[in-house]
Amino acid sequence: MRNTIRFIVVALSLCFGVAAYAQTAQSSTLVIDETSLEAVNADAVTGLALDPIGKDRSNRACARIKLHVNRMTPEEIAELEVRTIGGNVLVMKQQVAYEGNGLIIELTARKETRFYLHHDKFGDSNLVTVSLEGNKEYRMEAWNDITLPVTVVCMAQGAEVFLDGVYQGLIGPDHMLTLQGVSAGLHDLRLVLGNDESFKQITVSSELVTFNVELRNSELLHGTLIFNVTPANSLLEIDGETLTSESGVIERRTKYGTYGYTVSADGYHPIEGTVTIDTTSVTRNIVLKQMVTNLTLNAADDVKMWINGEKVGEGTWNGSLAPGNYEIKTKRGAHYPAFSTISLTPDMEELTVDAPDPSVPYEKNLLVMASASVYPSMSYGLMLGYVQTVGGYVKFRSNFDFTAGAYSATSDCNIDGGGYLWPSGEKTETIMTATGGLLIRAAKFMYPYIGAGYGSRNILWKDTDGEWVNISDYSFTGLSAEAGIIFKFGPVSLSAGVSNTAFKYTAAEVGIGVMF
Repeated sequence: MRNTIRFIVVALSLCFGVAAYAQTAQSSTLVIDETSLEAVNADAVTGLALDPIGKDRSNRACARIKLHVNRMTPEEIAELEVRTIGGNVLVMKQQVAYEGNGLIIELTARKETRFYLHHDKFGDSNLVTVSLEGNKEYRMEAWNDITLPVTVVCMAQGAEVFLDGVYQGLIGPDHMLTLQGVSAGLHDLRLVLGNDESFKQITVSSELVTFNVELRNSELLHGTLIFNVTPANSLLEIDGETLTSESGVIERRTKYGTYGYTVSADGYHPIEGTVTIDTTSVTRNIVLKQMVTNLTLNAADDVKMWINGEKVGEGTWNGSLAPGNYEIKTKRGAHYPAFSTISLTPDMEELTVDAPDPSVPYEKNLLVMASASVYPSMSYGLMLGYVQTVGGYVKFRSNFDFTAGAYSATSDCNIDGGGYLWPSGEKTETIMTATGGLLIRAAKFMYPYIGAGYGSRNILWKDTDGEWVNISDYSFTGLSAEAGIIFKFGPVSLSAGVSNTAFKYTAAEVGIGVMF
């Protein structure tokens, strides 16, 4: 009873005296390490961040900084503000990291970006100047350089006190020991008296500088189990609990003892084992082996084979694949490719299947088609083509008016070289195109084509002397390009397309013919 009363008195005095002393004795400085800036989480080819980064309100590229903050609690980190210097930099995003040990910041990317941290309790950090590139991700270090007097309270006079494994002194007759200059953050606190001891991991902050410790039997002590697992999304089953972490690091505060565990992940063989924790921290590195199926695809020697778009060889193929769905494509000479899909499950150790047989030969389509331009002027011609999967064609079209001009003039009646044109009012037009290009079998009934060649379209006026005059600003000669689609209905084929000559004269075309 006397010990209990003494403990209550000590505790009450600490609530007032020690807390007040801590407020006056702490020293605090927020620090950002400008030299720790480094690009991280970047694609090896482009150097860009793997997760998209948005733009600021002026549509300028932003950068992302993952600021790791030491010696602060997640709650204190959440109260930090990122403040910029200079009106051209905007902070577009600020959130506490998933693990709670830092900030994720997105802000306007500039060569000289200046910012600092502000906390209502701890004040302002140092100002840093960094050069940031748009759409890139960086990592920096920061910490709260605060030291506090920490008081350990224990009813066992004479108990030895260790902080982070370093001897600090003995619990005195007043049942306490005050440690000076302890940095804020996590620490291991251990007390030992004879065969009894106690261990606890403490978080030192300005609100928490007094820790009551009760010595206990060693079987009640706890330590930290750390599992580094690959793949990162593995599940850990231990002591009736299932744990996971996307980062690949799983931590668990666990009583001293020996435990069985299982680490598993979809598509991987699980690993079982035991772990004994009898100290402050025990680490296990677990790498799971991927489940695979030994697959054999049987095919003829002249058959080429692809799996999920990647060519794997010719003829029968043997290999190992992880569980999942796979598209098998095969090809033989002048035959259409064949396709099939296989599904591999984790319990399949071996599988032998016949690859799809590419037994359908190409359709050898010869095209003969009458072609006509229907707008803005009429012209006629013939289109010849041949296609299996990819083929070609040639086309000639004209209005078969071959009138030639005796001289040239412009539409405002000025004759080239001098003089004035007196038109009679009679006009004519000559049209001719000769093209060729690709003809593609997109489907059994649809054949797109695209081509280029030479074309001309001339306008002629007759003068009062009966001479034909070429109107130069209405006449075009040069490159002719065209594109269109042929639709096949049995042997009958219909086409629709468009052509352009010298980038000035555009015509709509139709056609009808046969494909056999």
